[in-house]
Amino acid sequence: MRAEHSLAGAWRTLWPWLRPYRRGLAIMVVADVLSLVAQTVTPFVFARMIDGPIRDGDHRGLWRYAAVLLGLAVLQTVCYGLRRWPTRDSARMEAALRRDLFRRLQRLSALHHDRHGSGQAVSRVIGDVTRVGFLHQETLVFLVSNTVALVVTATMLVIIHPVLGLLVVAAMIPLAVASGRFRTRFGRAARLAQDRTGDLATVTEEAVLGVRVLTSVGGWRFAAARFDRAAAGVRDAELAKVRLNASFRAGLTVYPLAVLSLVVVGGGVAVADGAVSVGSFVAFATLYLRMLFPVNVAGALLASLQEEISAARRIAEITAAEPDVTDPPHPVPLPPAPALSLRLDAVGFSYPGAGSPTLDGVDLDVAAGETVALVGATGSGKTTLVDLVGRLVDPGAGRVLIGGIDVRDLALDELRAAVGIAFEDATLFSATVRDNLVLSREHTSDAELDRVLSVARAEFVHALPDGLDTLVGERGLSLSGGQRQRLTLARALLGRPRLLVLDDPMSALDVRTEETIERRLRAEFGAVTTLLIARRPATARLADRVAVLADRRIVDVGTHAELMHRSAAYRHVLIAAETTTSGPAR
Repeated sequence: MRAEHSLAGAWRTLWPWLRPYRRGLAIMVVADVLSLVAQTVTPFVFARMIDGPIRDGDHRGLWRYAAVLLGLAVLQTVCYGLRRWPTRDSARMEAALRRDLFRRLQRLSALHHDRHGSGQAVSRVIGDVTRVGFLHQETLVFLVSNTVALVVTATMLVIIHPVLGLLVVAAMIPLAVASGRFRTRFGRAARLAQDRTGDLATVTEEAVLGVRVLTSVGGWRFAAARFDRAAAGVRDAELAKVRLNASFRAGLTVYPLAVLSLVVVGGGVAVADGAVSVGSFVAFATLYLRMLFPVNVAGALLASLQEEISAARRIAEITAAEPDVTDPPHPVPLPPAPALSLRLDAVGFSYPGAGSPTLDGVDLDVAAGETVALVGATGSGKTTLVDLVGRLVDPGAGRVLIGGIDVRDLALDELRAAVGIAFEDATLFSATVRDNLVLSREHTSDAELDRVLSVARAEFVHALPDGLDTLVGERGLSLSGGQRQRLTLARALLGRPRLLVLDDPMSALDVRTEETIERRLRAEFGAVTTLLIARRPATARLADRVAVLADRRIVDVGTHAELMHRSAAYRHVLIAAETTTSGPAR
């Protein structure tokens, strides 16, 4: 993995996106190199002019050299134009990389995003990709052209005066050593700053999304303290970068000027002794002064390069991450039944880093067309089971079977089409109502939308200013909690799923509305198998059977009446839930 800390590692990571624009990149490099070569040759032309036509008073010879200088100026102008022309490819490369990185993030499981945080994903897709664009547009080109300029200039200095030239080259060795150390130290500092920027993005996003909670409980001091800590971390990391860069660039400025004083003294002595002509000395001094530019630029170039290599490494962490949930090599088709059975066979699951399993040996059979309510205390693992049935995560032990087939043997697209899931957390996007319902199912008709909206009692949509085309705003917060839940339920019903998994998607509704929706569900989707997460007695009573989840497994299954009679665990859950219901459990 050491190579990933280098330019070569960054190149390997980014090559799939750089490859379509390799011709433009080559044009930029060649044009920049030719421009610098022309600049390097120019002092030689002046030296020949001084030692030739100017010394001899040859006016005709001056015109010849003037023509050469004009040609070099034209060459530099053309090269400059060619150098800038392909830079538009950087925007295209950034767009392609950003698109592919976003799609990769979408393929990674919820566990991955839980581990890394949303802010880290945002900073990679936006900030890191932008830095990589600079690598393509500026840094790679300058890196090559500056290296060529330094080599060519040093070679010409040795040709003009071998002794002084070799002394100058030897004097540059300490700079090369210091540059290597700077790259290593600045690379670590750049990575730390980028990671802390991602953490700051996460803290900011959480505070903005949770502004209602923070405002309602007066939690602004808590949010401000978290933000200040994260912002201070970014500040300290950026200041560390500034200190490193400032000290290195100060050395890059002072040290070559000290060497210049030796060049002037040594060159003056050589001219006085007749060892070198005035024109050659002027060319030597001019070339050395030209060499100072790439040397001084090296500080900013190396700093920028290390930031971009670090950005490429962070991107590589996403592109190299293997999705936890993937299509099987040989998918098995689901049976063509209108309803699919569900079986949990000794299912176990543990979250990474957890001291004990969340689920252990869970067994449950739900017949095709049956409605089973899953009841359990808070934190018992009900939502984890929902994730397992929808194959948002895979079990660590046991099997989840739908229609008699292990979900790991099903094509993901077929599984997603067959299983409709509605979560308690009603997630809506900053888009129209129609877009939030349809998502990727572009061929959904208005008649189908009206049908599921009616079942979910979400007819309020038609009273909105633009009906289905009304924008609901970020996270749908322009709607009430109950309205958002009804829309997410309607979304789960689209496409006529053959297995419904409802993670208490009606918790924000009153009992009467919930019962009405249940009746409509049975009328329209009566043949569909339903696993219903129930957090209040009224919901559990609507199911054919109830399964009790406790101690990481299913401890009892029966009707509501049967469990009230024999299951202490069931009664305990319902008693705990009574504080949020309008009446006692019966």
